[in-house]
Amino acid sequence: MKNAKITIGLIGLLLIGLVSVRKEGKVQEAGLLLQNVEALATGESFPDGDIACFGDGSVDCPFTYLKVEVVYREE
Repeated sequence: MKNAKITIGLIGLLLIGLVSVRKEGKVQEAGLLLQNVEALATGESFPDGDIACFGDGSVDCPFTYLKVEVVYREE
């Protein structure tokens, strides 16, 4: 009886660990998908030349006036 309780407890801990690892992976995937959607939604051209703004950061995007990680400019 004691062995059965220990076995059931270990199986329960394994299941809890498995569920938490799977949830953590889905959160990272959702963040990546959101960044892809934002990258597709932002404009890629500007009257003074081609400008592309990517990511979330502290740099001002001259096209959208939002804080971004990187601004690429082709002249």
